[in-house]
Amino acid sequence: MEKSLTAAGRVRRRFKAGRPRAISNENLSPLQAINRFCSELDRARNLMRDEGLDPKDIGAALVYSTPQLRWFYEFLPSGNIGAFISRLEALQNPQFLGILFAQRDLEADPQGIAWLIPYMGGPENERKLLEAKSHFLREGHKAFYD
Repeated sequence: MEKSLTAAGRVRRRFKAGRPRAISNENLSPLQAINRFCSELDRARNLMRDEGLDPKDIGAALVYSTPQLRWFYEFLPSGNIGAFISRLEALQNPQFLGILFAQRDLEADPQGIAWLIPYMGGPENERKLLEAKSHFLREGHKAFYD
């Protein structure tokens, strides 16, 4: 089966392998969420390098909600991470739902591939994460992959 996967598909498989199935469901602080987010993105980009792929072909967005926003996702900017952290710390009562990963895999799907790593479980949080992913695949992927 491993041989039938694209190189990017092997990265996805290795990335997802061994992930804990249980979700802690703790409400993370902005710094905790960013720390997890950066660790996961770094791991994914290292797997891309190991497979001989461009690490820029994988990205991640932090998905969160607030009392004012049903859900929102924001990709890590390539430049000023300090502004990104400041924006997240300024949110009123944020609930960090998880990470939306996006990967360019032209061999498998020219539109790109997306998957989620949840921080929070439960039907409402899962629904918000899936809505964010659907939105990205419908509209957000154009900006990410161009």
